[in-house]
Parts: sequence; structure tokens; C-alpha cells
Amino acid sequence: MSTTKYAVVTLGAREKLEGKRSPDPMGREFLGWDKNMTPEDTYRDNRGIWPFVVADVEACEYVLFVSDGLVRLIIKLTGTESGYLNPATGKNLRAFVGDIVTAGPVYDQWFEQPNPSPARYPLVRFVNT
Repeated sequence: MSTTKYAVVTLGAREKLEGKRSPDPMGREFLGWDKNMTPEDTYRDNRGIWPFVVADVEACEYVLFVSDGLVRLIIKLTGTESGYLNPATGKNLRAFVGDIVTAGPVYDQWFEQPNPSPARYPLVRFVNT
């Protein structure tokens, strides 16, 4: 039986970035999730910027975005982007690049299901299933 490796991103409540990280390196106005967001909004606002090891992410096929303990968005990972500097630390951060999954076995397995890797803070974690 084969296993699939997933990156799991835990999101907080949606919040405006103004005054927190301005200007945002990705040009975003918001971060996080709320029930009124479309999948496209969730992807745009949360695909980056994250401090992850590229080799860990390259081993993943999908990224699960979780908020309030449930999977809210799934993307099929096609790559990552670099070149985003954290203005506070100067560290190079990366963003996920992928296609939003809206149907199929992975969607049926994970969408609106409990977080497979619970975390208290917005972190990138990895799980095998």
C-alpha cells in the first residue's frame, strides 16, 4: 500500500495585514481564513510565505490548509516560489504553488475533515497517510 505525504498549514482567523507587515512581500491585504472566503481567496492569501525546507515540501503531493480544526482548502502542489524576504528577520521565505483541488478522492478524503496534524500556531507540518 502506498502512502501520500501532505504538507499541512494551520491558519488563524482572517485578519488585515495593514500595520502588521506592511508592505507585505506578496502584496496581500489579508492572512488567515473565514467562512466567507472562496477557495481562490484562501489560496491567494495563504499560499505563502512560510519557513519550510524545500526538500520536505518537494516530497509532498498536496497541501492541506486548516482553520478551526478542519481542512478548508487542498492544493495539488506543483512547486514553490522563493525570493520573499521576511521584513522582520531578513530570512528568505517561500510560497506554495499549486492547483486548487475541488473534486476527487483527495478532496473527498480531506475537505472539511479534522486536521491530520493539529498545531496551535500557523505552522507547516508534514504527515503521511
